[in-house]
Amino acid sequence: MSTLPTLPVCGRPATIRVEAYGTLDGNPCGTLDASVYVCPDHAAQTVTVLEAAGFATRRLAGGTEVKRCGDGMDFTDPTEVRTLTAPVSGVPDTTSAEPPFKLPECTAPATVRLEVYSSAPGDLYGSLDASVYACDRHSIDTVTAVWVANLTAHKVGMAPDVQRTCGEVHIFPTGTLGGAR
Repeated sequence: MSTLPTLPVCGRPATIRVEAYGTLDGNPCGTLDASVYVCPDHAAQTVTVLEAAGFATRRLAGGTEVKRCGDGMDFTDPTEVRTLTAPVSGVPDTTSAEPPFKLPECTAPATVRLEVYSSAPGDLYGSLDASVYACDRHSIDTVTAVWVANLTAHKVGMAPDVQRTCGEVHIFPTGTLGGAR
């Protein structure tokens, strides 16, 4: 059974990693019991909660991987290592987000998937904001609509088991259109 306390996390982008150590043979940093990524707003609170639960802590830079406040690993029960997943509440709700472009209205099965990118300072490829689906007949109109909105469209393959209709859009919560940047 895990002995990790409930941590104050939010799901926003994390830039700090906190490691929690348990005592082993009198050494206060004897075993790595948890590693959790946190945002700057929750770093001090997370350290306080872990130390109050008897863990020694260490703060480190978050690394180059994109993590959310609350992602990590719990090793407190060696028979059941747990992956810690950041709460969804910290991720913007994009289920009702409207893209800044108008796509053709069509109910035909999609045969083309386009990844939609916006420019992002310091990011060579920009922000992956959405996947847009189109049928062959509307693929050029769809690319044009994306470009007119000052975004970039890149054609990528459709997975064989994915069924979408022309005009369907999925906005990624981690991108600019999803409100994360």
